[in-house]
Amino acid sequence: MAQQAHQVFVPIIGYSYGRKKESSRGKPRVYSELAGQDFWYELTGDSEFYLKIIRHMGALPEKYVEDLETAYQSACNRLVREFTVRFCNEDGSIDWESLVRYNSSSTKEARHLSVPSPLHE
Repeated sequence: MAQQAHQVFVPIIGYSYGRKKESSRGKPRVYSELAGQDFWYELTGDSEFYLKIIRHMGALPEKYVEDLETAYQSACNRLVREFTVRFCNEDGSIDWESLVRYNSSSTKEARHLSVPSPLHE
């Protein structure tokens, strides 16, 4: 379809904030990486759009700090619990063989030799 319209598809990996410098090392890429002001300019054509976004948000992020903190702590607790059940011995030490088998085995069967996840019981 793009060929019929004489348009070129230019893939872009975009980062909504920060800076991204072009790397001269490695193989040539078929895509571009843009970040921050450059990314938003590419999308909108407005060089000030990256600032307009934050101005529009105003104090909105502060409203959700407590909810975010609660959700973050719950996620941390869940992950520690799952790790402990799956990959720790009764004395609390890490069962390295089980962890490495789960993380690096090339067969799915070896990954299931670990204790099942408490989150999926």
